[in-house]
Amino acid sequence: MAAKGPVVAKPDDGAGCQDTLYFSNLTAAEEWTLAQGGTGFVFQHFLSGDNLSLSLLCHEKNSSQLLSVNRQHISLENGRLRFHGVVINALPDPDGRYADLAQQVVSAIPGLWGYVGIDLIETEDGPVILEVNPRATVSYAGLRSVLSFNPAEKVLSLPDSQPLRNLLPASSINCTNFSLLL
Repeated sequence: MAAKGPVVAKPDDGAGCQDTLYFSNLTAAEEWTLAQGGTGFVFQHFLSGDNLSLSLLCHEKNSSQLLSVNRQHISLENGRLRFHGVVINALPDPDGRYADLAQQVVSAIPGLWGYVGIDLIETEDGPVILEVNPRATVSYAGLRSVLSFNPAEKVLSLPDSQPLRNLLPASSINCTNFSLLL
């Protein structure tokens, strides 16, 4: 990572902005990390843009079905990033841009199966993937409310089903009252 611009340091095994810190530059982040023992953190460039996540189902043979595009509410407060909730199915995907992005991620990581969440920043230059979560996410907790089907049922039926297509969200829901219990 080049040392230009602000960075965030986040635990390599964390969730929901837990213990995610903002630094004005990489040197400051590295000095802080060394003072803390020097391990357990991942550095990423701090990016400006819309904080989004993708909820998808993945099937064998590297196929995926985008379930929703979600808007995450994240703020920078006193040198820390704070997660304040998520709006499930906040953005439409009429041209398939996010579905294509999800499929590219799934193709790049063989073996993804079941429910997967992808965190990204939509920058002026396009989307930047931050992380791939092969597990239930905060968005998953509200997903059933916006779909015309039960996503858990679809995950359980994946071993016997063909790749999923055209499972469209029914509405959107603001899940700003959700919090992570870590």
